[in-house]
Amino acid sequence: MAASAVCSAVKIGIIGGTGLDDPEILEGRTEKHIDTPYGKPSDALISGKIKNIDCVLLSRHGRHHSIMPTNINFRANMWALKEEGCTHLLVTTACGSLREEIQPGDLVIIDQFIDWTRKRHLTFYDGTNSCLPGVCHVSMAEPFCTKTREVSVDRVLKTLKENANKATSLLLTAIPQIGSMEWSETHQNLKNTVQLSVMLPKH
Repeated sequence: MAASAVCSAVKIGIIGGTGLDDPEILEGRTEKHIDTPYGKPSDALISGKIKNIDCVLLSRHGRHHSIMPTNINFRANMWALKEEGCTHLLVTTACGSLREEIQPGDLVIIDQFIDWTRKRHLTFYDGTNSCLPGVCHVSMAEPFCTKTREVSVDRVLKTLKENANKATSLLLTAIPQIGSMEWSETHQNLKNTVQLSVMLPKH
């Protein structure tokens, strides 16, 4: 009884990147355009069910891929999904590897990140939103939900086996740096596993 109540309370927000934002995966699909204190999210929120679990899908770059990584309104995306009642977020993205043992097509589940991006709002708590308690310093020692990550890793490893990796760290970079050979070689010795240019705000 208690377990059933817990399951029914779960609502999963899914933020998809390029090629991973197919709304047809949802049953009973509905669309909702909303606004937030931080402006509009990247696209409409698409709600429905996956295997009887309530889910909300959001295309990170917009369904027509019209938003470049630097211009993604991360705060509006997160706020919109929270307001829609999402209890958990699953976020997918394409990335490049800094480790030869990780091959194209492998799935990496990260637990830490180093943020070297620029020109982005990195926090909700900058004192500009009256809905929040003002300027706050929030710990980022564990930036991702430990329980959600454990469940994800367990299921993924059982399904994909050798094609899944538990990453120790992710290097979050500005988009022009990704294509730089000199930059990649310089940072290959860091304890990072993958590099990409999009993720949520710090806190």
